[in-house]
Amino acid sequence: MLFAERIRESREKNKLSQTELGEKIGVSLSTITRWENGKRTPRSEELLALAKVLNVSVAYLLGETDSFAPFDNEEKADINKNAKATPLNLKDYLRVPVITMRTPACAGEGNGLDYVELEAEEWDFLGKKSIATYDDMRPPFGVYVEGDSMEEMDIPDGSVAYVNPAEEPRNGECALVVYRGQWSIKGVFINKDGSVTLRAGKPQYNLEIPADVAEDPMWFKIIGKVVEVKTTKKPKSFW
Repeated sequence: MLFAERIRESREKNKLSQTELGEKIGVSLSTITRWENGKRTPRSEELLALAKVLNVSVAYLLGETDSFAPFDNEEKADINKNAKATPLNLKDYLRVPVITMRTPACAGEGNGLDYVELEAEEWDFLGKKSIATYDDMRPPFGVYVEGDSMEEMDIPDGSVAYVNPAEEPRNGECALVVYRGQWSIKGVFINKDGSVTLRAGKPQYNLEIPADVAEDPMWFKIIGKVVEVKTTKKPKSFW
């Protein structure tokens, strides 16, 4: 996960152990470990302290920029001003669960928030600007991408694709779908006869779904539109 990796990489660049970093910002070793494992996310004041100690911008830690810019004291005012806006106490971000493609999928009613949270491998931050519509009952989540079929569409193996179930993809846009019980990210084209074409970056992975199958939610379902992709290192194992 990008956020967790950036904490670890920034800490190592500053030649700090997890214990030393925890002491500098006033949290325990176990808290630092959970952040770097993606199992927990910091509160706004902890995020600010992290950025200051590691001398990077909050935007860099959150994955909003790849620029390794130094910490700016003006960020403190921005964070404090927006302190009550979200569960993260940051106005412009959502805390979202991240799961793997190997998570069992339900093609009927889809996977609700409770299910996704239960299966979450990690947690990350998603900028609200990536989301056009938000639904409390179907909130965004991230999925680790496994395979290279979408690399030509800038969704490489090991990246995290953020999916918003509240947004329906327009023809040609990428979406997370469930087909025959398997998760897949593809470009979605709904044809006039009701059939669906799923297009990959590599043509050999394209799929044609007949209309009668596409209309049966037990066989096929569009989970949501892919609204953002973050490139990150692939986990050592998905099992």
